[in-house]
Amino acid sequence: MLAAAHFRDLSIKLKLRLIITVTVAVALLLACGAVLTYDQISSRKDMRNDLEVLAEIVGSNSTAALTFGDRPAAEEVLSGLKAQPHVVAAYMYLANGKLFASYRNAPDANAAAPSVRPPGSWFTETRLIAYKCVTLNRQAIGTVCLESDLGVLRERMTRFGWMILAIL
Repeated sequence: MLAAAHFRDLSIKLKLRLIITVTVAVALLLACGAVLTYDQISSRKDMRNDLEVLAEIVGSNSTAALTFGDRPAAEEVLSGLKAQPHVVAAYMYLANGKLFASYRNAPDANAAAPSVRPPGSWFTETRLIAYKCVTLNRQAIGTVCLESDLGVLRERMTRFGWMILAIL
């Protein structure tokens, strides 16, 4: 009530400035929210695509190790993922679903390997997980699973947050 009474006592010039300022602020907030939402969706799609491609590459490089049962070679292929700091764990499974090799890059990575799932990728609360089938001559010889943290998304959201704050 007090605010309405105070607003009533303002000059028309000040009322118009206040209305315009509030309108512009709301428009900027809505525009920034739309850009932020679009970027979040786009970034998640790109991240999913990148991890699936990486899983495909790891799978392609693992065909010999899976075919010949060469565990050290499989672990060497997986250890090459240390160049990808956001990939926190990787697992390679035989065609029968048995864990063949694993790699962990983070202390909080799951202690136990997840069970084999059909090819695809999805987000959990803290991870992006991708499964890819490894084939040789159109026959499944194994599966690769990669787990990535969501640090890239958090970093991007933080940068966008600061940019939006600076714009406002």
